[in-house]
Amino acid sequence: MKLNKIALAALALAAAGTASAANLVVNGDFEQNMGPGMIDNATVLQGWDNGAPLDGSNRIRAFNFVVNAFADSAGFSSELGNITIWGPANGVNNGFTGSNNGGYFVGGDGGYAWGWLTQEIQGLTIGQQYSLSFEWAQAQFTDARGAHESGWQVQFGGDTVTTGLQPNADQGFGGWRYESYNFTATSTSQTLGFLAIGTIGYPPFSLLDDVRLEAVNSPPPPAAVPEPASLALVTAGLFGVAAVRRRRQKRG
Repeated sequence: MKLNKIALAALALAAAGTASAANLVVNGDFEQNMGPGMIDNATVLQGWDNGAPLDGSNRIRAFNFVVNAFADSAGFSSELGNITIWGPANGVNNGFTGSNNGGYFVGGDGGYAWGWLTQEIQGLTIGQQYSLSFEWAQAQFTDARGAHESGWQVQFGGDTVTTGLQPNADQGFGGWRYESYNFTATSTSQTLGFLAIGTIGYPPFSLLDDVRLEAVNSPPPPAAVPEPASLALVTAGLFGVAAVRRRRQKRG
């Protein structure tokens, strides 16, 4: 009986590798890039496209950037030179920190040359409900002063939602928040987009990380092939069970 339990436990362990739902967003943690800077200008962000500005400015690309926890010290490059945000490194103890997900994240200017950051999501099932989740926060460039508001507008296919414009103090950092929305797919391929929004005149800087799109209540993916070590444990357990049964049959 004891060996039976060991074998069953080993089988369960070997099959548990891929029990969680798959994230359909490519590079949703923004780690695959060429370093801090303006997207599709100073750096490349794999899987994502940086659109044209929607505010009538003469810039070629929207002011969307790859940034990290050193945004208040080393900063990040743009068409207008290097940019930094208010934070402890420049004397403002506003609590600025990297995201909970760590590493790189995205920052979008909601007050100048704002535009969509998009990705085409493939492999959707029509009529299936999907959960979109992400982290976001608020910041401000060091060349600006004054309280302001900022947030994100989110688009998935023909549906649009918004975090709303949230207040941020002068030289402030809004702290990381978690958002989650449900959408129903109307096509097998739909565009996912993020647009930084904010109060014009005080460059509001909206931060974004850990973007995930997962099917709701979908069956788990097929079990992974057992690792060699797990397979050996399963085999040993099954042989042990067989040996016990043989001994019991001989005694009978």
